[in-house]
Amino acid sequence: FSIDAAETVAGSSPASLAGLANRCMIRRTEADRYEIHELLRQFSLQRLEQNPAEHAAVRTAHAEYFAGRIETLFERLKGREQVAALRLIRRDIANIRIAWCRAAEEGRLDLLERTAAAMFFYYDVSAFFEEGQQAFEDALSILKDAPKPSAVLGFVKTCYGWFVQHACFGESRDWIRDGLDVVDAAAPFGSLHAYAHVIAAYAGVFADPGEGARRLEQSLAFYRQANDRWGESLALTAVAEYAVRDDPKRGEEYALESLRLSQQFEDLWGQALTLNALARFAERRGDLGLAKVRYHQSQRLAELIAPDLFTVVDTLISRARVGCLLGDRDEADELAEEAIRLARQAGNSLLIARALRRRGRQACDRGEFAAAKRDLLESLSLLQARSRTEEAALCAVALGDTEKASGDRTSATGWYQEAASLDANCAEAAERLRSVAEGSG
Repeated sequence: FSIDAAETVAGSSPASLAGLANRCMIRRTEADRYEIHELLRQFSLQRLEQNPAEHAAVRTAHAEYFAGRIETLFERLKGREQVAALRLIRRDIANIRIAWCRAAEEGRLDLLERTAAAMFFYYDVSAFFEEGQQAFEDALSILKDAPKPSAVLGFVKTCYGWFVQHACFGESRDWIRDGLDVVDAAAPFGSLHAYAHVIAAYAGVFADPGEGARRLEQSLAFYRQANDRWGESLALTAVAEYAVRDDPKRGEEYALESLRLSQQFEDLWGQALTLNALARFAERRGDLGLAKVRYHQSQRLAELIAPDLFTVVDTLISRARVGCLLGDRDEADELAEEAIRLARQAGNSLLIARALRRRGRQACDRGEFAAAKRDLLESLSLLQARSRTEEAALCAVALGDTEKASGDRTSATGWYQEAASLDANCAEAAERLRSVAEGSG
């Protein structure tokens, strides 16, 4: 804990803290921070609980202090102090989590409204998805019995759904949609509504593109009216993802506008996010040289945000894919190997599955069919465990292509059929099965 926290929450002066340190009751860890032994902390808490009024006052002071702490650091997270802000939040996250749950327990919707977005973006930017899921699940378990639905409850559900997608994709969409319904019922439209719409768009929950575009335009208008340039940049990239489907030039313009904004206030994460989108746009239209440059730029920026291995690995996979298309086989193989190494280091099974699928594809191209099948089968197993049916279908298609390349057309057909059963809308599976039926290729 910091000297400032002790002074604000418990009324302990720097002199009294120094005295406790001299008596070895607490230990100084940094110039402005101390650490208390767990047994002594438990003893002090038991003594405090004997005075309910004082205990309640300290709990309230603690919740208010750390709510203000993460709220302040969230503003720093949006710009040039991003890396330092992430480090400072991480240092206080145990106390912030306690304050977060206390605010929920005491029905302090004002504190939750001030801190909910900060909590979400700390965990998301850092790629601490499992911790984020647990934090929002803790709040949700308390808020779900609230007598009146609120924007906070809807936003918490939406955020929980976002983090759940890394464990179970199908379930996550239900949570996000439910969260949006609750948010929609709460008036007036505010920052939590705007953030919820953007998060849902990035999660891809809108089956109707028109709904996604409408919600994003609503969020964009809110951010511009509030002069929130960071929120505007975030929304613009999401808008670009929708616009590029029907009008590639317009989608590119939206993304470039977002990139200019994030560069103005030196938001590394925002730049990495938007450059990744711009790289995908370039790859989609066949501009592979530009895609390669943009993916590399995105990766370089993501690497500056130390914990964010998710973006780094995702970009490595994309760079490997583009390398194959450009004929840079050796570089593509190195990138795929690095993606697998970092994915396993992060312990994220979704990233591992995606990296294995890329390496499997490349092994098939080299004629190493046994190695390709090993990677693709492991990838398929990981994807099915997370209910990522669309990606699992693409993996099954890759297995079919591998069997076909090795000369086993019967097994290839079986895998294409499996892909179609996993995802009835899988265009690749439909194309392969049509080719089989026509007896071509």
